[in-house]
Amino acid sequence: MLTVVVGEGEDKQDFTVHEDVICDHSDLFRKAMNGKWKESEERIIPLAKEDLETFSMYLQACYVSYNVIYINVVIR
Repeated sequence: MLTVVVGEGEDKQDFTVHEDVICDHSDLFRKAMNGKWKESEERIIPLAKEDLETFSMYLQACYVSYNVIYINVVIR
């Protein structure tokens, strides 16, 4: 699990996400978690300039896509 902190100030929101789900969909997250970066050690990725609603929709799409792939593998 890792935490993505989206927005800043009063609009800031923490999203706790499964690392494999988000890293499978994004080179940015994959590189942040696999390098010698502060983010990989602290398990926190700040996205201060991103829009909460946009990130929330992106995250939902990641989980839906991940679950569809998982279900297809398990059923076959």
